[in-house]
Amino acid sequence: MQASVSNHLLGLTDDTIVFVLCREERKWRKWVDNTFVHTLSPNIYRTASEAMQAFEYFTKQSNFGTVEKYTTYLAGPVVMYFVGKHVKNKYVIFYIILVTVFLELCILIKNFL
Repeated sequence: MQASVSNHLLGLTDDTIVFVLCREERKWRKWVDNTFVHTLSPNIYRTASEAMQAFEYFTKQSNFGTVEKYTTYLAGPVVMYFVGKHVKNKYVIFYIILVTVFLELCILIKNFL
């Protein structure tokens, strides 16, 4: 009730509020897609052993058949390790990858609080 009264006094309609919220949501979705996502794969697949651990988890939690499990378990870490290295170089991510992730999270939190 209070929000609708103050919005009425400001001359804001429900359509205006929805438009502003949608625009803000699009802005942050675009930021996540273009910036934050690129810091995740280099962090998850930093080393060959971490890539192996990630895919070990994937295969244990999945409903894959036997051949698919072994193919995923053996080929996945190799491919994603090199993808992580490529993304790190392409997007100029800091040497210590966790620093980049924390910096991006700070940007997100700073703008929402």
